Amino acid sequence: MQWNAKIITHKKEKRIAVYFEKNAEWIARIKNVAGSRWSQTLGLWHIPNTEENRIRFKLTPYRTQSRQEKALPKSKNSSNGYAPNPIAKVPSPLIAKP
Repeated sequence: MQWNAKIITHKKEKRIAVYFEKNAEWIARIKNVAGSRWSQTLGLWHIPNTEENRIRFKLTPYRTQSRQEKALPKSKNSSNGYAPNPIAKVPSPLIAKP
């Protein structure tokens, strides 16, 4: 039997949607997953978005997300993508000039 899973937002909560053809055996199996729910609105089963469930359904685990996904957005103020350091341009009153 074919199945598919993906991360969705359902009622403002990240969940894992599990898609498969209607099958009594698969329905019984998904009901055994802690926190599983049927969405009448979406017409699909969904389970909590946990590390264990991501691995179980072959989705990208949290800890292996790419650095780009975790990185903060860069500023467009300079050629290297980072904003210039405003503190570096301010003369220090503690440095005596000769």
